[in-house]
Amino acid sequence: MIVLGNLWGKLICRDNFLTLFDTCYSFVSEIDDLEVNKLANIVTNLAKEPMKSSVWRPRAYHHVKLLIDGLCKHRCLFKDYDSSFQANEEDYNMAEAILIRMVRGWETNLQPKEDI
Repeated sequence: MIVLGNLWGKLICRDNFLTLFDTCYSFVSEIDDLEVNKLANIVTNLAKEPMKSSVWRPRAYHHVKLLIDGLCKHRCLFKDYDSSFQANEEDYNMAEAILIRMVRGWETNLQPKEDI
């Protein structure tokens, strides 16, 4: 990242962004699988059909783990400057809040309105 006066924190060059992006894809943060399963189960229990069984249940673990990984990397790179990249309670709590808000958005009725 380049620091230049009022441009602090902004990537000036596309290559700098790609380097950061590629680096984040090259490893997974240290994440507690029990926490991932707990959050996946919470969201699965909150979800309603058809999202629950046909869409979310088969993908829950994978997507929860990716979300926690991203939150952990963001915190470590931009907030705590923590080189351990180990998920902590803050990451799990943030993931839970995001996931609950996400599943509430699924409650929208997507069925077509009947012709009047």
